[in-house]
Amino acid sequence: MMSKVILVNPANATVGYSVITPRWLFVIAGATPTNLVGDPIIIDVPVTPFEAEAVVPGDIVGIGIHSGNCRSAYQIIREAKQRGAIVIAGGIHPTLFPEEPLEMGADAVVKGGADLIWSKVVEDALRGRLQRVYDGGRVPGELMAKARWDLLDPKKYLIASIQTVAGCPENCSFCSVWVTDGRTPRMHLNEQIIEEANALHAMGFRYVFFADDNFTPATLTRIAREKNKQIKALLEGVREERLRLFDAYNRSVPKSLYAFTQMTAEVIGDDEYLDAM
Repeated sequence: MMSKVILVNPANATVGYSVITPRWLFVIAGATPTNLVGDPIIIDVPVTPFEAEAVVPGDIVGIGIHSGNCRSAYQIIREAKQRGAIVIAGGIHPTLFPEEPLEMGADAVVKGGADLIWSKVVEDALRGRLQRVYDGGRVPGELMAKARWDLLDPKKYLIASIQTVAGCPENCSFCSVWVTDGRTPRMHLNEQIIEEANALHAMGFRYVFFADDNFTPATLTRIAREKNKQIKALLEGVREERLRLFDAYNRSVPKSLYAFTQMTAEVIGDDEYLDAM
């Protein structure tokens, strides 16, 4: 019997619905080698409880962990291991503290982005050659995996999520992004962003969250205070590409799809950028 991949987004409680789609679940679903394991099973614990009884020996359980859900994640690791699963942990918390999930029972950890390396991890698990730690690095924007929104029940969520850029040029003391995702913005392809927005609108969504580390990484104010000439030139290119995205998005996506995001307050010093958004 073919082993299956079960992707789990842990939480402290299950209520049957959630506000924002956990994007990583559907991106890693898109990176899963279906020729080896079929379509992955998606378990978003706020919506659907994790039931260990559904796990059989040889199944691969992938768990996304951040510091806020690590206690429930480690409970799921224990339950899945008791059922004979191969458990792989990824996310921000394992990227920063890779030894901790291993000590809590995970068979392997994926640091960084898993878009490109996940298929190898799955194949290694199936072939019995799983490594303890994989490093997916910082995935280039043009190589980010497409989300498998066809595996989503849109009735369970209020807001969809799209990533347009990863990384942030700042190094704020309260934020982990510049450590985990780096300070060089990596932009998703504009045509894929627009394609995804239209697909989500067609599924019935009317609100989308741009799940970016910093939606405005290169405003005029930010560029003006950059002292490194190379980085300054890079940020100028990022700003121009963002303006092209805003123009194409405004022309191609229905006005009935409303968006919100997070960004630095420096955007108020860039009128062209604000008007384009």
